[in-house]
Amino acid sequence: MHNPSRVLKTNAMFRGVLRARATKGSASMRRVLAQATISLLCVTALLAPVRSEAITIDVVDARPDFNFARVFGRPDSFGPFSYERLLSIGNAAADYWESRLVGDQSFRIPLGFLNFGSQVLGAASIGGFAIGLSNNRSHSWFVDPTPFDNSEYGRLELAFADLGGGLLNTGFNYLDPMGDATTGLDAFTVLLHEIGHILSLSAFGGNNYGRNTALIDDRLPFAGSLVALMDEGAHIRLGAPLMGGFGASLGSFGRTLPSDLDILFVADSQGSFGVNLNGFTSVPEPATTLLFLAGLAMILFIGARRPVRRDLPFDLRNAQNSTTS
Repeated sequence: MHNPSRVLKTNAMFRGVLRARATKGSASMRRVLAQATISLLCVTALLAPVRSEAITIDVVDARPDFNFARVFGRPDSFGPFSYERLLSIGNAAADYWESRLVGDQSFRIPLGFLNFGSQVLGAASIGGFAIGLSNNRSHSWFVDPTPFDNSEYGRLELAFADLGGGLLNTGFNYLDPMGDATTGLDAFTVLLHEIGHILSLSAFGGNNYGRNTALIDDRLPFAGSLVALMDEGAHIRLGAPLMGGFGASLGSFGRTLPSDLDILFVADSQGSFGVNLNGFTSVPEPATTLLFLAGLAMILFIGARRPVRRDLPFDLRNAQNSTTS
C-alpha cells in the first residue's frame, strides 16, 4: 500500500524554501542574497533531519482471515458502521505510521469488529497480527472521512518533557471537537494506537516487553531518554502520548496523533525501525524567535512570489496482549 499524497512526509517540509531567479543588476542580486539568508534562518530554526524509506502496512478485512479467527474468534459480520469505512479509516491509520517509521518491513493486519465489553475500545494481538475494534453498544464512534484534515477540532495541544535525552515532544492532541466529531470516540485515534501495538511488539514481543522502563537506543534521536512504562511494557506511563494507557483526548471526543515520544517508543521496542519525527519544538528561545520573525518580516517586505512551503500531514491551523485499550 502506498501513502496517499495527502500524507506528506516530513522530509518535504520547507523543501525549496525560497528560490530566487538571478537577474541582472545589483538590486536583483541584493534581493537574491536576502532571500537566501532568510531561507537559511528559517531552515536552521525549523528543519528536522529525516530519512525517506518507509515500512508498508496493509489493513485487510478480518471476516475471511484465518489469523483473526485463531486469535480472537470469528469477527462480527456487522458493526456500528460499515466494514468499508472501517477498512478505510484503518488504512489511513496505517498510512500515518508508514510516514513516521523507516524500514523495509511489511505488515498485513486483519481488522474486524468484536464485542470486548464496555471497558475495551479495541484490542491488538501479536500472535496473529490482528486488531479488533469494539462493537459494544455503549461505544459511539466518529469515523472521519478525511482523517488527515483535523479541522473538526478547535485546539491543538502539544506537550513536551525532557526524559534525559533532550526536550522531547510527548503529546500531540487535538481538542474541542466540533460538528460530527462531537458524536463519538475518534476511530482514527484508537486504530493508530492499536497499530502502534502491532508495530512495537512485532519483534518477538518487543524489546521492552515486560519492562517498567525503556531507554531510547543510541541509534535513535533523543538517545538516553528514559520512558516509564506500564502494562508489561505495552503502554507509556504518561497522560499525553498516543501509546499511553488511554488516548489523552478520547474522553473528550478529541484526537491523539503519534507524538515524537510515541514514534521513538515504537521504534525502540521493535528494534530496527528508523524514524521520521514530527520535528516539533517547544516555545523557541527569544533569539530564535526574533530571527524567525525578522526573516518572516523581510520575506513580506521583499514580496517574494514563492512563500515558505509548509507541507504537513495535518492542518496546524485548526488546531488502547492481546493488548487492550
